[in-house]
Amino acid sequence: MHLLILPILLMQLIFDRSFTSDAQLIALDEPGNFYLANGRTIEKRDNKGNLLFKNSSLDFGNITYIDLTNGMKPLLFYKEQGKMIVLDNTLSQQGGVIDLFLQGFGQVEAVAASRGDAYWLWDASSTTLHRVDKQFSILNSSGNIAPLIGKEVHPVMIKESGNNLYLSDPAIGIMVFDIYANYKYTIKVNFDGNFTTTRNGSTLVYRERAELVFLGENKIDEMRLTLPEECKGFPALHGNMLHCLTGTEVKIFKMSEH
Repeated sequence: MHLLILPILLMQLIFDRSFTSDAQLIALDEPGNFYLANGRTIEKRDNKGNLLFKNSSLDFGNITYIDLTNGMKPLLFYKEQGKMIVLDNTLSQQGGVIDLFLQGFGQVEAVAASRGDAYWLWDASSTTLHRVDKQFSILNSSGNIAPLIGKEVHPVMIKESGNNLYLSDPAIGIMVFDIYANYKYTIKVNFDGNFTTTRNGSTLVYRERAELVFLGENKIDEMRLTLPEECKGFPALHGNMLHCLTGTEVKIFKMSEH
C-alpha cells in the first residue's frame, strides 16, 4: 500500500463507486483485489467488485482477521478457537488447520504474517510476543513485557511494517518493537485498536471516532481526514482510494485535492 501523506490536509473524499456486500471484514492485496469476510465465509473480488472466488466451507468459527502480507498466501486467524489457516490466491485451503495451542502456545490473541515465511504471535498466557518459523519454532521472543508496560496487554492487531513490529491495544496504545521482538516504546492514541501503516512504516493510520488520523514518523505531525457517516469500523486504504464497509455495501471514495 502506498499513500501520499503530505497533501492529505488539502484533500477531500469524492464518492467513486459501490457494490453490494454484507462483509464484516475487508482487506485489499497489492493489486487492489478485495478480500471480504462475513462469519465463516470469505470472498475475493477484483477491483471492480466482481466475484472471483468464494470459500464458505471453512468450518473453524468466525474469521477474526485477514492478513495479506503475502498476497499469494492469505492468512486467516480465528481468535476464539486459537487457530489459523493459510489459503492460496484462489481461496483454497493450503494444508491443515493450525491449532496454536497444540503448537505449544497457551492463549494466542493476535497473529500476523512476517517476512521470510514466518509469523508473529501474541501469547497472552506468557505476555510474550513471538516470531516463529513455518514449523512454529521460536525465532525471536520479547520475553514477558508486562513489567515494561505496567498493564495487562490484550492486543487487537499485530503488524510488521518496515523495520518495526506494531502491537495495538485500545487500553494502552500502539506498542512498537523492532523486528527481533525487542520492545522500543508505546504511542498513546485514542482508538479501537485497528490501524495500518504506509508501506515503509513511516506513518501510522488509525481511526479516532469519525476521523482518520495520519501520524507522522516523528510521532508529532498529525493529519486528519473526516470519514463518511456510513463508514463502519476501520476503512481499507489502497493508493488514493478509501474503502468503507456500511453493512450492506462496500463504498469506495477517492482522496482528491480541492
